[in-house]
Amino acid sequence: MNQDEFDNFGDYLDSVAVDNDTSFASGEDLSYALPKSITLSGTYRLNPKITVEADYQQGLNNTAGGTTTPRLAAGAEARFLSSLPIRFGFALGGIQGTALAFGFGLDLKAYQLDFGFAYQRGLFYGSKGINFALSQRITL
Repeated sequence: MNQDEFDNFGDYLDSVAVDNDTSFASGEDLSYALPKSITLSGTYRLNPKITVEADYQQGLNNTAGGTTTPRLAAGAEARFLSSLPIRFGFALGGIQGTALAFGFGLDLKAYQLDFGFAYQRGLFYGSKGINFALSQRITL
């Protein structure tokens, strides 16, 4: 907008406003197949301070949000201080592609706080996105 358009602001709004409906009724029933998958997981405690986990996820259908491409993931949690777990993981395949994740937590038994982030579809500066997660629990 330039200064002259402020004098005729109502005309300007009329020129950019859309007042016609472009939706149409459909005679067909709409259906959507949810993505289906199966996941196999295993956890092993290497010692009292280090735990490792691996996952295999197999998609069962090709639909929006789903794929039949398998996904492999592995991660570890280290508790050098019992109340401060440190986590990292790596995953390949599936609809999400390559992921590299890091996180940490605060475990005070009755209260737990977890924070994590993951690079998606690539590593570091070549990634296509980043996810953040924050959770907390109170156990009575």
